[in-house]
Order: sequence, then structure tokens, then C-alpha cells
Amino acid sequence: MTRWLSGCAAIAARPPILMAMAASGLFALGMPRRRVRRPGPPNPRPAPKPHASRVRSRDWERSSARIHDDWERSSNRAAGEAKSGFLASCRRATPEDYSRWLADRDPAIRTAARRDYELDTRNTHTDRCWGYPQWVVAERDIRVTPLHGAMAVNIIVPPGVKVEGDLGHSEAFLMGDGRMDGRRLNGYGDATRYRNT
Repeated sequence: MTRWLSGCAAIAARPPILMAMAASGLFALGMPRRRVRRPGPPNPRPAPKPHASRVRSRDWERSSARIHDDWERSSNRAAGEAKSGFLASCRRATPEDYSRWLADRDPAIRTAARRDYELDTRNTHTDRCWGYPQWVVAERDIRVTPLHGAMAVNIIVPPGVKVEGDLGHSEAFLMGDGRMDGRRLNGYGDATRYRNT
């Protein structure tokens, strides 16, 4: 009890300003100081924007989806025009048709032998994707509409048949006096001799 009374006496002997500071928590009498968390002003910084790479990625995904849709529409339109147009005047080619062209080709075209491959004119990429053969024989004069990339066709042109229009990436294999817009055109590069031709 005497200890408590002596502590009170010691506190009472201190100046009143120290007593007020101790009561408000600014000055602790022999106790460790506790930090008081006071609410500060609101954060003046705006909410963070999405990272630039995420924005670019989202924009790229939208634009690539738009480009893919445009490509698909134009591809379907080109395939539809070709099927209802010049491909309606052609028949599916056979390896024998290609062999006849090889025998009658322009002598300026060299031949490269590919005995490890067979020429398949039945189940081609264009058959599976767009519904028309990749190798055709023109049965009468035709006006070609351009097909590009994997949509392109190989047209064997028999003697007396004339091919007009824009080939795009397609190839015309002319036989005899077959003509392409008044000039001879026999595909690109070397002629390939397959195992079955």
C-alpha cells in the first residue's frame, strides 16, 4: 500500500502539463508508447488502370477475331463463286489426266521425279474444307475467278480450250493449243512426276 501511495505522490509532484499529456496519450509515464492509428485524408490517387499489356492483348484478340471473321466470309464467298462459276464447267481430274499433260507439256518445263509420293486427286484439302476438287480438267472455255493459298486449284487445260480471268494462286496446265488469255501458261516451277503418273 505504501508503494502505491508513493507512486501517486510521485505522479502528483509532476507538473500539470505532463499530467495532461500522459492522460491524452502523448506522453506515457514509464509505459511504452502505443501508436494510435488516426484516419487520414482520402487517397488522392485514382484507381489503377489495367496494365497496358493487358489492354493491348484484349485489343489484339478483338482485332484478330474480326480479321478471322472477315477472312472466313471472303473465303466462303470466293469458294461459292468458284463452285458456281468456272468449276461447274470442269470435272475432277485423275492421275491419268496428269500423265497425259506430262506427255504433252511444254519442253521448257523441266521434270522432277517424286517416286516417294502418289498424286491423290480424290480426297484433297479443298474437298474436305471447301467442297471442290483440287485437280480439275476444263471441259470447255472458262473464266477463272481468283483463289488464293490453300483454296487454289490445278486446272488441266486440254487442247482447244481457252482459260480467261485471274488465276490468283491457281495453276493452269496447258496441253497442245490450250490457251490462257492468248499466251501459253504451264504452272510454276518444275513439273512433278509422281509414283502413279
